[in-house]
This record gives sequence, C-alpha cells and structure tokens, in this order.
Amino acid sequence: MSLGTSHTIDALIRKAVFDQGDSQSNARQTLYSLAKYHHIELSSTHFLYKAFAQRKLPLFSVPAINIRTLTYENQVTYSNAGGLPQGYFHNAAG
Repeated sequence: MSLGTSHTIDALIRKAVFDQGDSQSNARQTLYSLAKYHHIELSSTHFLYKAFAQRKLPLFSVPAINIRTLTYENQVTYSNAGGLPQGYFHNAAG
C-alpha cells in the first residue's frame, strides 16, 4: 500500500479535516489504514492536556512552543518556505 505523492496525502488530510459525511469518514479511514500499514503510530496530546486541565496529573511544564503540534497547514507552509522565519525563536537569555 503506497503512501502516494505528497499531493495525495495533502488532499486526504484536507478531506479528513474539512469535508463532511462519507467523504470525511473515507479520508480518515484511508489515512488510518495507510498509517497502520506503514507502522506509523498516530497520537495526540489532546487527552494529556485535558487530564492536566482537570488536575488529574501532577504539575509539569511544557515548552512555550511545540513545533510538533503546529497545524498541518503551518508545517507545510514552513516546509515550503525553507523552514521557520528568522527570529522565530526568542532567546530568553538575551
């Protein structure tokens, strides 16, 4: 089962996020199937942060920005632009 081109994956992701009904369900199922076939484990930090907000976890800190959680569109934009804009990260030391 081939992952196809990046345009194919982009189209599936767009459908999985923005379409409705059977089109959305089919795109999501296709993405899940592709991930499983290629041994890609899908995960989300949603439940971690939800449990933290409900005080079900001990206190811990998180980075001010977590690049892994940027939206897919932003990741594509930054990737196409050659990376993150200059000065994107702030040096707290000065």
